[in-house]
Amino acid sequence: MSETSLEQKYARQQVDRFVRRFEPSYKKLAYYAALPLVLTPELLNYLRNQLLWEEGEDIPWVAEVDLLLSDICRPVGYEQYAMEPAVRAYLISEMEEVLGKKQIEAVARLLITYIKHLSQTNPYISSQELETQQWAAMVCIDDKRQEAVGQISQAYRKCIEATEGGGNPLLNRSEMERLSRITQELTSQLRDYPTLLAFAEVVRRLDADPTIVSDELLNRSWRVEDVELRLPNALVPSQKDTSNPASQLPNRRTFKFEEASIVFEGDTDLQPFEFEVATLNRDIIGFINELLFARKKYYLNDIQIQVLTEALNKKTYQEIAETLAYSLRDIQKIASELWKLLSEIFNTKVTKTNLKSLFVNRELVIHRTRQQAWGYSEDLGNDVLLEMVAIPEGSFMMGSPENESERSDNESPQHQVTVKSFFMGKYPVTQAQWKAIAVLPQINRELNPDPSSFKGANRPVECVSWLDAVEFCDRLSQHTKKPYRLPSEAEWEYACRAGTTTPFHFGETITTDLANYNGEYTYGAGSKGINRRETTPSGSFGVANAFGLYDMHGNVWEWCADRWHDNYEGAPNDGSAWVDENENKNDSQITRRLRGGSWHYTPVYCRSACRFDSNADDDLNYVGFRIVCSAEWTR
Repeated sequence: MSETSLEQKYARQQVDRFVRRFEPSYKKLAYYAALPLVLTPELLNYLRNQLLWEEGEDIPWVAEVDLLLSDICRPVGYEQYAMEPAVRAYLISEMEEVLGKKQIEAVARLLITYIKHLSQTNPYISSQELETQQWAAMVCIDDKRQEAVGQISQAYRKCIEATEGGGNPLLNRSEMERLSRITQELTSQLRDYPTLLAFAEVVRRLDADPTIVSDELLNRSWRVEDVELRLPNALVPSQKDTSNPASQLPNRRTFKFEEASIVFEGDTDLQPFEFEVATLNRDIIGFINELLFARKKYYLNDIQIQVLTEALNKKTYQEIAETLAYSLRDIQKIASELWKLLSEIFNTKVTKTNLKSLFVNRELVIHRTRQQAWGYSEDLGNDVLLEMVAIPEGSFMMGSPENESERSDNESPQHQVTVKSFFMGKYPVTQAQWKAIAVLPQINRELNPDPSSFKGANRPVECVSWLDAVEFCDRLSQHTKKPYRLPSEAEWEYACRAGTTTPFHFGETITTDLANYNGEYTYGAGSKGINRRETTPSGSFGVANAFGLYDMHGNVWEWCADRWHDNYEGAPNDGSAWVDENENKNDSQITRRLRGGSWHYTPVYCRSACRFDSNADDDLNYVGFRIVCSAEWTR
């Protein structure tokens, strides 16, 4: 039996087991759920309401939850699910036989309408996610399939051109792999485009093991819809050295590390690593949906969310009806069903009158998802490693918006900054790392090998001044032949935010379950927590931000290269440190920047935009540092 038929048999068994576990009507919901590449509770609710109700199918609301939590789906993000590829292909194939091609096209067109609606109303959905969903729908429609193939091919081409133009190869490699996965997920709909499928397969093989890709494939080109595709040189291994296993790694790169007039060149093996990212529930609606979903009830649909939101804002039913353009009778009916459902959740009668009070000081919900990033390790000797994470280039808005709670004027004005790619320490420098470098030959000043108040090899080093941190970087650079240094303020904030715009990379608030700060105080909708009164070991909370960096909020303040400025008027927008020309970096009285908050400070100081300062020679037990390394990818 071929591999394909084995997959089909396994997929059929999974679907049959799912249907037997519940009822036959669930299979039609599974058909429609197979068309999108990524499922969300809202999307599944939309498909059931728009299609199955109109067709007279009596499928209960709980079927949505049953399907998403079944064996035929897997979580791929917060409230995001995907069917196993073989299961998805099997369901679409059977759907075409049972319901016909016209019905598939009808569902696909409905999905396109829904995606367009999301693009206009939901700012939290990325353009990549919308694009993926759009393609999955378009390839199911005869008169749109060719257009989708053209868009996918152009996306590959854009990635190739960005790589050849000197763009970040890590970022572009990741994008090529994403496009390859999407293309292969849509194989059954793209059978008439074998060249595109062949190119996607070569990209997949190159990612898995470049040694199995022939030189002919590495050097050839593919033409799809008048778009020429080929593997960028920066993503193709320059040679295959079978005697050296490391050279066979698809992530091996030669870097040119450059700082001022000094250039260091050498091989660095980048390795992928996985980590957990945590987000805090930021609003009441999300909290309710979390409870509903966890208890296998139904997910709130759009109109229920709108009614609940308006009710929490103390609007009357008449005002809600006028705002939402519904009849008063409809709003009263929706509200009645909603209060009944919430009464089950809270084990007490819920009415519009007591609704608001039920959510006061509710426990924050932490959502965890797994992600992957790339990095390398420096061996400092005696089993001490310094782990560095690749931070991709990009632009962001530096500073805090005027409506951010408890912000300071020195965080203004918000301004766009474009940052080049660099590497950053996965953790603040630890006491073990400090000791390993402090014993190396002195460059400008002596270093105490054991300065910290709170002892622990894996705890962050503290009681180190800005001048000490600079000396550490100088010694490390001399030892490794790479230019390590302190980050600029812009690099630090860009790395901390990791694409987020909220006060913390967790969300709108923070909790001592995720960070080390003075938990006797709160921020925003947060609640009081622990005041540990000391540092905690690096990474002990088990969560990083989306770039793979740990402890960016709290634990110890982190020195930055910049000197103090009262605000951002005249600040550089290229990510460089804001320093005065010809300043003496050994001047102990220059006031330097601190970022990130600490165990000793309240949560407001842990915000991504918060700026603090101290003299360059201050050595305090709540101040440490994190290092960066500039790197230009070369072949």
